[in-house]
Amino acid sequence: MSFLELDDKEGLGMYIKHDFRLGKFVVNNAEGVEPLDFEYMLIDTDFQTGYGQYRNGAYDFVWDQQVGIKPDNAKELVADGYKRAFGARIYIKDKGVYLWQRFGLLEGQTFDEAMSSAWKDKVDGKVPCFKYTGSEKISFSNGSSGFKGKLDYVQWVDKPADFDEPVEMQEQPVEDDTKEDGIPF
Repeated sequence: MSFLELDDKEGLGMYIKHDFRLGKFVVNNAEGVEPLDFEYMLIDTDFQTGYGQYRNGAYDFVWDQQVGIKPDNAKELVADGYKRAFGARIYIKDKGVYLWQRFGLLEGQTFDEAMSSAWKDKVDGKVPCFKYTGSEKISFSNGSSGFKGKLDYVQWVDKPADFDEPVEMQEQPVEDDTKEDGIPF
């Protein structure tokens, strides 16, 4: 048994990704990849952009000093195998808070399109709500393909109090408190 329990897999469930092969948002848990079934998500406005790569068994990210503005050494990062990346906390009602931190092309496009569509209506102190409407198959010129997530901007909503708690610390509500228009926030 580990004294510090640093090999524990408890924290695996806090990361979310849109699996380009499955065409679904998934989390990793001790048993493997688990698809998430949900309709709406919130994305925190305090997100990051930068560069990322997976090397020697670990993820490595180099974040922009200012969101969306590439650093002076961007060309060197790309030459060293880094790809454009983003990182954001998301909230899914009745499931919790997850970290969506990726550097894949299709996920980057999904995130960029979602936030770009919402940003024109930005409301300080609120967070954008998106409806997950599935995925779209994208074919590339080299013959490969993958699924890109589709997030439709709905509106800016108040940030739930438990948006700031990791998924493992949140109590799951049992009552149905759906608000108007079927949006649960």
